[in-house]
Formats: sequence, C-alpha cells, structure tokens
Amino acid sequence: MDDMVRAALKKWPNVPACTGWLALDARGDWYMRDDRTQAAGAFPLAKGSRTEHRQLREFIERNYEGSPDGAWFFQNGPQRQYVGLEAAPPGWRLAERPGAAPQVRSH
Repeated sequence: MDDMVRAALKKWPNVPACTGWLALDARGDWYMRDDRTQAAGAFPLAKGSRTEHRQLREFIERNYEGSPDGAWFFQNGPQRQYVGLEAAPPGWRLAERPGAAPQVRSH
C-alpha cells in the first residue's frame, strides 16, 4: 500500500466504504462503473468503462488487497472501495513498466 494512502487512513480513519464503482474482470482488466452502469445491472453483465490509464491501473493495483473475510478492495486514500469480481482470485497480470523488468502480479 502506498505511503500516501496509509497517511490518509490515519488522518481520516472513519470514512465509509463504498461498493459498486470498481470491478475486475477475469482477464485482469479494471472497470469504472458509474450510476448508469450500476443501474443497468450487476457486473459483469453491465461492465462499465475499462480503465485504460496506465498510472491509474498501477495505483489501483498497488493499493488492492484482500480482507481476512475474503472481500477484495481498493484502498483509495481513506476510503475503501470494495471490488466486484467476475472470477474468484487469484488472477494474474503481467505488469510492464518502461525501463523495468516485467513483473507477474496477483490480484
């Protein structure tokens, strides 16, 4: 988890969690799900917008964790965003960054 996310959690410890806004498909692609998409149905029937921005995907993946009760979430600063999953973890993704060796990441 990023240091700035840990700092935000300490500064604002009681921010309510949210659900429905972020999802991960079986191929390891992230989807943003706005109100209209959520109203159209559950993930993956109504997927939403695939996240194409590399830095945003990397930020999500650095701050994506599982809880002891089996829920998966993205810690977005002080707010925990529970993730809708198309398939049960683990998922694998090849993370490539310019100038760095590729890394295999689990979701």
